Amino acid sequence: FIQAVGADFDIWKDAHVKGDVMDVLVPEQYLSRTSNALRSRNVAFDVMVEDVQALIDETTPKNTEYTSYADFDYNNYHTFDEHQAWQADFAAENSDIVNVVNYGTSLEGRPLNTMVIGNGSRKMILHGGTHSREWINPIEMINFSKQLGKSTL
Repeated sequence: FIQAVGADFDIWKDAHVKGDVMDVLVPEQYLSRTSNALRSRNVAFDVMVEDVQALIDETTPKNTEYTSYADFDYNNYHTFDEHQAWQADFAAENSDIVNVVNYGTSLEGRPLNTMVIGNGSRKMILHGGTHSREWINPIEMINFSKQLGKSTL
């Protein structure tokens, strides 16, 4: 069927046996042609998501520009540079227990840092936010660190 429509579709779930369902992302320009091809072959189909881009936009974390440690939005996506700025500001705010330690650079020349939190033999090392499109790990590290900082002690 896909060959009959003449498009290179994104297959989300392939059919493995006869009668199995298949999930396919159909680009907007092929909607009419695809539905006509399915109907002409008596293939039942359902539209699971009307507008995939709208769903992506709705569920993708929003980027907010970093202005200062005090105004940091802990519920949104931040860039690598914003994470670096937050780390530096957090360490300055909590200089009695926090150090940012650089342990090298990435292939792109970005600094690779850890935050060392604690004093004496009681220290923890936190690291996160150096991989592309990584946003859960860095914000989790930031939220955890914030709980250890002066503002919540």
